[in-house]
Amino acid sequence: MLKRFNNFKKLAADILRLQDSDNDLLFSFDVFDTIVHRRVAPNAIIETIGRELCTELHARGLNISRDVMKARSDAYLEAAETLVAQGLDTDAHLDDLALPWVRILAGGPFDGDASVAAETVEREIALEIETIFPNPVMLSLLSELKLRGARVVLTSDMYLGKKYVTKILSANGFDGLYDDIFVSADTGKLKRTGRMFGHVLELTGVTPEKCIHIGDNFISDGVMAQRAGVRALVIRDKVLSSRFDRLEYDYSRQKHDRAWKGVCAAAYAQAAPGVVGTPEEAYGLKVLGPILVPFAHAVAARCHDYGITKAFFFAREGLLLKQLFDAVAPLISGAQSQTESHYLGVSRLSTFVAAMDGARYGLREISSALANTGHFSLRNLVQPLRIPKAKLSEMACSVGITDVDAPLPPNFLSWPPLAAFLRNSDFMAVVETQAEKGRFNLVSYLRGVGFFATDRVAVVDVGWGAQIQENLAVALENLADRPQIMGLYLGLNNIAHLRKTNASWVDWTLCDQGHAEWYGWAALEFVFLFEVMTRAPHGTVVGYSDDGNGVRPITKGDSEESRQTEAKSDPAIANVQLGILDYAQHYKTAARIFEIKPEDMMPYARSTVARAVRFPTRSEAAWISRAKNVSDLGSSEVVAFSDGPLRLTRPRQTVNLLSRSFWPYALVRQKLGLVGQFVVAVIRGVRMLPPSDQQLAPWIVWHEPSPRKSVLQPTATTCIRNELEELGSSNMRKMQDAGRRESRRVLLHQLSAPLSLADMIPLNICYRAVRVIARLKKRHVPAASCISVRGLIMRENHWNRMIKISRSIKRRVQRLYIFKG
Repeated sequence: MLKRFNNFKKLAADILRLQDSDNDLLFSFDVFDTIVHRRVAPNAIIETIGRELCTELHARGLNISRDVMKARSDAYLEAAETLVAQGLDTDAHLDDLALPWVRILAGGPFDGDASVAAETVEREIALEIETIFPNPVMLSLLSELKLRGARVVLTSDMYLGKKYVTKILSANGFDGLYDDIFVSADTGKLKRTGRMFGHVLELTGVTPEKCIHIGDNFISDGVMAQRAGVRALVIRDKVLSSRFDRLEYDYSRQKHDRAWKGVCAAAYAQAAPGVVGTPEEAYGLKVLGPILVPFAHAVAARCHDYGITKAFFFAREGLLLKQLFDAVAPLISGAQSQTESHYLGVSRLSTFVAAMDGARYGLREISSALANTGHFSLRNLVQPLRIPKAKLSEMACSVGITDVDAPLPPNFLSWPPLAAFLRNSDFMAVVETQAEKGRFNLVSYLRGVGFFATDRVAVVDVGWGAQIQENLAVALENLADRPQIMGLYLGLNNIAHLRKTNASWVDWTLCDQGHAEWYGWAALEFVFLFEVMTRAPHGTVVGYSDDGNGVRPITKGDSEESRQTEAKSDPAIANVQLGILDYAQHYKTAARIFEIKPEDMMPYARSTVARAVRFPTRSEAAWISRAKNVSDLGSSEVVAFSDGPLRLTRPRQTVNLLSRSFWPYALVRQKLGLVGQFVVAVIRGVRMLPPSDQQLAPWIVWHEPSPRKSVLQPTATTCIRNELEELGSSNMRKMQDAGRRESRRVLLHQLSAPLSLADMIPLNICYRAVRVIARLKKRHVPAASCISVRGLIMRENHWNRMIKISRSIKRRVQRLYIFKG
């Protein structure tokens, strides 16, 4: 009997029915691609180990004389000769082929070759364990069979041998769920020749009609088992078999298309079938992980290139970024010194005060304050100073301003009462006092955390205008031992370039307003997505205090209304961050297997940004729009991501609502779907492009950072416990637990799948429309850095389907032509 299944659940149900009907049955299960599965194509593991082996041989001064895979094949055949000589099947054990493989690659034996072979085996088994996940249906089935007292054995055609297969199964939860395991590398008998089944029947004492074998290979597990008289159940699960085919395609394509490595990493990180989580966790795993983790990888690479030994991550976005950096920084090979990462308790507010110039509250301070509010009042204008309202009103009344919350006139910069207020002696005294105290506390805090210990430091944030970095540079500009500050950002706008100097440089990773790349520019259309989803679950830094043991940052209290409003979103955000951190763990292994460099990931990251911002799904638009953001420059204004709903019966109101929305794509998705998002994306995309006779980024001097100063002797630093990081990490864990309790549970497999053809086609059509309109309007024509649509067609097997359809149409046309003729 040979029976075929296309679904593991149906297979499991049938096996349980068979066990119910006969308690004396022996169930024989195949191992690989039946009860456990890999996250990559099998050859990818062998090539990775071979590449690392070659690196070790090179380090020993040995020249590699053969191709890695060809040498492995020859070593396999050499090791198999012993079994063949005994009249057994052609197979070999990993322990037996490792040493010949090493010697073939090295061109012959050498001192220490046995130890190199042993280390190679250990690495291969460790990588196998890391890349394998259990089939949840089969794990549950074997557990149920164990409870029912059924006899279960495992059979595998595999070169790893029983002791290593057992390790793999143990790591995946199969301990105690089977009675014995038979592996061809030990027995010298293969399923594909049929001899393994006779061997199993002989050792178990079971007659063929009482044995049922289950596996995924139609020939080895099906036909050969049937010929041996064993009943065979062959499984070809649609989901997992399709996934296997895609992994094989990814592995092949990434060898000649480095941009495809992003797809490989995303596919490797995809949740295994049956894994349960929250929609927010899936969003972090599918969307933000492929964007932020390569950014952290790029930061580590830049630190190595710039010779930076200290990287400081700005609160609050920096807590997650620091965790990602710590996870992926070891991927940078050849680093002579590990870059230290520090969570820095600074904010726009704390550095704003420290950067004020004496008693003057000038244009720089005014523009910075008003850039964070939509209501231009005197109170919001000086909000960073946190002057009590009663005292502020008293000073304002002395110059004729009766209401500090009233809107300022359109020409307020030349309005005499405002000029008089800025010259008010009491106000100037407040400014001078706060500036002096703020600068002293900030510098003391920075010295305590080692900011001045080296001549060049990195500061890291998501972006966008480098305001905190500029404030730091201004506050420290008169100090002789100040370090050169290198700002490393996910994306930058033109303002950031205007702020950079040789002593305070800025670098971008994903997108830059001065480079017209249409996919990455999507991040600049909705910056709040990245700011909020990376936010640490603690209040913003509002100042510093000295308790005698060092200066420490002070955060906004949890009792403040604005913080309470913000905290309502913390559980969902923490779950998103959980998915991002999960992606980072998988990314480390994927980067090792596929030799991923940060720049390889950028096309996929930009494609993901464009999909996330411009074409969010209805569910994404709904729950993300509920998140709230609060200005951290002294104001308590709450920013809503989308105002709605749209009223299509009122066109003018609809247009106004879309024009002032932070995320218009979420608004139009609810009412107009993909068509509405497409129209908005084209209109906004064209508007972002300046006329072709203008520069993309006017007034920017494209200079290089100044060379490093002579290396300073490290200065003494005060060891201060980073209580802010501890608070953020502790709260993050609490919020993750709360988020899991509050959110609904879903299967993560489909929600964490890599970008698909359906994701990329709207973006691709939209991009082409923007290019055409840009040419007609004589604007800058944007470039594209994204993954290949043709590659996705091939990956999802649409190409073969299209060929079949076209041939079918051709045949019908020919028949019609013949009939008419």
